[in-house]
Amino acid sequence: LEKYAGDYSNDVYGNMNVCVDKGRLVLIIGPKKIRMPMSHWDKDIFRVNWLHSDSEEDYVFAVFQVDPQGVVSGVTVDALNQNDDLGVFKRVK
Repeated sequence: LEKYAGDYSNDVYGNMNVCVDKGRLVLIIGPKKIRMPMSHWDKDIFRVNWLHSDSEEDYVFAVFQVDPQGVVSGVTVDALNQNDDLGVFKRVK
């Protein structure tokens, strides 16, 4: 899980953090630092318990971009990515 943990950035949505807390990933986003638990789905895909108040979705998916050496370069949050790449966050550290 540690390889996914870090800071990510997006020109539209700003900064997002993924951290490991009590053995699971947590996505932290927005000015209120909303914490959303993540659970492994498949390969580099995680299900996010989506706590965004104006969404009809209970959960969304976060797909990490990982190169063949296992280095994570970014993550796409599907609820924020409406076929326009606005939900793509680049890893900053």
